[in-house]
Amino acid sequence: MNLRKLLLLVVIFTYLQSAVGQRDLAVLNVFYNYINITTPDNSTEIFFLCRNSVKKRVIGNPYLDRKWADALLISNEGNTYQVEGRYRVFDDEFQILLNSSVKSVFPHLIHGVILGEKAYTPAKIETPSGIDYAYFEVLAEGDIYLLKRFKTNAKTTKDNYVKIGDVETTYYYMKRGDIARPLHHSRRKLTRVLGDKSEFIQPFLKANRPNLKTEDGLKALFNYYNSMKA
Repeated sequence: MNLRKLLLLVVIFTYLQSAVGQRDLAVLNVFYNYINITTPDNSTEIFFLCRNSVKKRVIGNPYLDRKWADALLISNEGNTYQVEGRYRVFDDEFQILLNSSVKSVFPHLIHGVILGEKAYTPAKIETPSGIDYAYFEVLAEGDIYLLKRFKTNAKTTKDNYVKIGDVETTYYYMKRGDIARPLHHSRRKLTRVLGDKSEFIQPFLKANRPNLKTEDGLKALFNYYNSMKA
């Protein structure tokens, strides 16, 4: 690690420490390699990364957390911006405050967001109408990303309000390349997906017996896979 990158990591870590308290260093490591060490402090690029957010007629809480939180926004070029952010789950919109206005970030123009104690990234998904973007929490990164997608129970009322139910967080995806696809939890299907490193995966599964029905078990498996060189 060169000195300039080390200094940048120290600066970002100090910011996160002072802004939102203690957190796992792994959150920083998720996007570390994409951060541009020459990022200007007052770049106008951020204005081109977002548009005005459209207010929605909702009943209930459409956000993962209503409160604005200190966040780092990372563009595809690796430029980083300290912002206040929140995630509107029901329509998959990441919002930031810019000059006291609520803006919606274009997912195809950013690499990710560090929000609170979590790291999020946009990824392409296949839908009945074609390819679209969705935001995911990053659980493991490397050759294959392990991702978690948030959804809500929502329905439109007779007077055109959207009634929001509980947030559901049990949708896991994996991403190798550009498109994120739903994850199949069965050991047989997972070992097939990770088969290019089977000489490492099979002994790991036998020795550690991670519960692949749980998030911790999946994280352990994908982190191990991504740490091994085929």
